[in-house]
Amino acid sequence: MSDTTNDRFDLVVRNGLVITSGGRSHVDVGIRDGKVAQLGGQMRGVHDLDAAGRYVTPGGVDAHVHLTDPIREDKDFHWSDDFETGTRAALAGGVTTVGNMSFPPRDGTLRDAIEYDDSEAQALSLTDYFLHPVLLRPTEDNLACIGPLHDEGHTSIKFFLSQ
Repeated sequence: MSDTTNDRFDLVVRNGLVITSGGRSHVDVGIRDGKVAQLGGQMRGVHDLDAAGRYVTPGGVDAHVHLTDPIREDKDFHWSDDFETGTRAALAGGVTTVGNMSFPPRDGTLRDAIEYDDSEAQALSLTDYFLHPVLLRPTEDNLACIGPLHDEGHTSIKFFLSQ
């Protein structure tokens, strides 16, 4: 095997039972730049991890977290965690992706919520994340945000049936 950057990995997880959406098999996993780059085949790693007798699974997803304050105007109200501490705790439990409930400011729009939370998450998050905009007030401005946000990849909205 040649010593090129294409056949060397930062980490190779060896000898584990790899679980994927397609099934399970005993294959090695090559990781490069923090991402799975290859399943099975010949590979060399800067570091090797022996997972014999263990399952190798993708990271978990917690699709409903609260890491940004829902009432930004109230300086005395804060969630216990923000994107840094909440995603640090998630990683400790094997969760590599979180979905944050993104509340707009009192007179703001769904777009405002997404922009604010995305800025905070980009600066602090240790995991992958996605944002659920929360529709508190079905104003014309908020309803007009839904289509464009969907086109940008925000495929869910949280809303309440009672208020």
